[in-house]
Amino acid sequence: MSVNKGIIGLVIALILSGLSFYAGGLWRQKNLQVAYISQKEILELEKIRIEKEPSGKKQLFFGNPEKAIEYIEQAEKQMQTSGTLVLLVDSKIYGSNVRSASTEVHKKITEELSGSRDK
Repeated sequence: MSVNKGIIGLVIALILSGLSFYAGGLWRQKNLQVAYISQKEILELEKIRIEKEPSGKKQLFFGNPEKAIEYIEQAEKQMQTSGTLVLLVDSKIYGSNVRSASTEVHKKITEELSGSRDK
């Protein structure tokens, strides 16, 4: 009899663990937040910024495109730690719970690079 109780207990434990994994997967699918940083969107924002600059100062990312790439990678890592899945993409992506972070990343890049340019 005790062997049967052990087997029944094991089967119940397996069923409950399977159900909890399934429920967790559904919850994660509905609550997962995805952000993307689009190269195309950032370049379009930079083009708009450059058009507003005086003619002698029209440089892509204030002449520091390598530093801009570093800031993009830093922003991606910082956003990952907040529990958001962050994707670096060429263009726009669509989906449920998906948002673009390109504007805020571009703003941070220009603030950092314009500050370092003035020093």
